[in-house]
Amino acid sequence: MKQNSPDTRAVEDIAKGTRADREATETRRHASDLYGRHAEALYSFALFLYQDAGQAEEALVTTLAWGAAARVGRPADTGAERRLLTSRLLLGHRRSTAGRSGHLDRPERRHASTIPLSLHEKTVLGLVMFGELTYRQAASLTGASAASVADRLRSLLHRANTFDEGRPVPPVRTATREGRQ
Repeated sequence: MKQNSPDTRAVEDIAKGTRADREATETRRHASDLYGRHAEALYSFALFLYQDAGQAEEALVTTLAWGAAARVGRPADTGAERRLLTSRLLLGHRRSTAGRSGHLDRPERRHASTIPLSLHEKTVLGLVMFGELTYRQAASLTGASAASVADRLRSLLHRANTFDEGRPVPPVRTATREGRQ
């Protein structure tokens, strides 16, 4: 059995260190790229979820660090990256609320009628606006039906377009089998 000389081991250690340095540099570069492409939208979504700037910043840093480490050596697909990072941010928010309440909040596993409408609407709206998800993708993430998410988004858009300070917003008319209501 051939014994490694101290010189050979030193060269191997330098090579290992160089590889680790390259990987660390690559990860930092990916984190910087992710920040440049997604930080504004992700921070807006984090602030939307946490309602606290400090927590939103911490969640953004955690999400971008995870994203940078997860995509080392992979080609960039901006849309897929944003969807993945948005879902990771949402998962981080759920985990942080689980830490306070003792259980992981999974509104998609509860019946839709037991979810406060504003919470569900906020989640869906955030996924569509900041995560650039389609209503079908948002439905998949929240566990609601695509039709339900589409109706909620339409209702939100209607309310946003008809909002007038001091005037109640009329209810949205929905289609039925027999015709329009």
